[in-house]
Amino acid sequence: MYATKRIGFKYREYNARCCLAFLDYNEHLGRPAMTNMKGKIVYQRYYSKYAKAWMAVPKKAEKRYTYHIDLFVRIMDEYIGGTRVHKRRQRLPGEPQEKHIAPVDPEPTKDLVARKESRMQEKE
Repeated sequence: MYATKRIGFKYREYNARCCLAFLDYNEHLGRPAMTNMKGKIVYQRYYSKYAKAWMAVPKKAEKRYTYHIDLFVRIMDEYIGGTRVHKRRQRLPGEPQEKHIAPVDPEPTKDLVARKESRMQEKE
């Protein structure tokens, strides 16, 4: 799973994971069925909840992940080249603004710190 629903991701992370899933899907689309030493198709079984019965489907050939090497090389070239290492991140087109869950906007931090009361301090 590249972008599981049980974990929350920020927009950039979610977008990167979806792109990786897209690459993986396209790379492995149309994989041939696995064959045994005699050249016969290997089947695997699974239980169908809908049909309430066991089914047999051809087992797909193993995934190869050849695109991972190219992707890694391009990432390392960008990193070593220094083109993006120290630059401030810019928003992607269509990327939503980071929001907070509070119903009102926050006050400046210095005001919050000045007003903060601690249970450990003695009251004057």
